[in-house]
Amino acid sequence: MNLRDFISSNLRSQWIDEPGLSYYVRKSIFFPGSIELANCGADPDSREFGYWRFLKRYAREIPFIAEQVINPDLASLYRRLRWRERDIGGIPQFASPLMVERFCDEPCFRRLYPE
Repeated sequence: MNLRDFISSNLRSQWIDEPGLSYYVRKSIFFPGSIELANCGADPDSREFGYWRFLKRYAREIPFIAEQVINPDLASLYRRLRWRERDIGGIPQFASPLMVERFCDEPCFRRLYPE
């Protein structure tokens, strides 16, 4: 199962394995059509490339929230890609540019991700 299969399924959450990358996702309750990236693990040899390939493949068409990003390299990548950041108890969380574009006028989104 890939991410597109998951989106079209009736599942609420799922671990998905792709070459070099394994990730756990949930369909957002608050933002219909968006995906919450809850956990991600990459093969050590392809860590940055595998995740970069994932973002290149999906982030232009699917709005994402990356939850509790504790890996500083991954947080740096989101910042370089200009994902909107918020701090939750010292741990960053990020919203993709498409997420911001689609939901910026929603009161819940503005409360979570003020400009």
